Amino acid sequence: MSHTKIQLWTIYVEKNPHWENDNITLTPAGLKKFFDQAYEKGYEHGQSVGAATEKLKNRAKPKSGVDYNDVFGDLFK
Repeated sequence: MSHTKIQLWTIYVEKNPHWENDNITLTPAGLKKFFDQAYEKGYEHGQSVGAATEKLKNRAKPKSGVDYNDVFGDLFK
């Protein structure tokens, strides 16, 4: 599931409504949790995009074994 920046912020604010108006501070543990969540979501998204890109790349390979899109590949390895 992909979220835009605004959608993600909306989710955070729905769970923590005081974040929009109050002077917010995070404990070291809270900041670490926030960082870990953001990192994990970014990592998951990167993995899914990478897998989809690889799938498309593999689908585009010619069945003859010759990749005519890479005419100079053998010459300039």
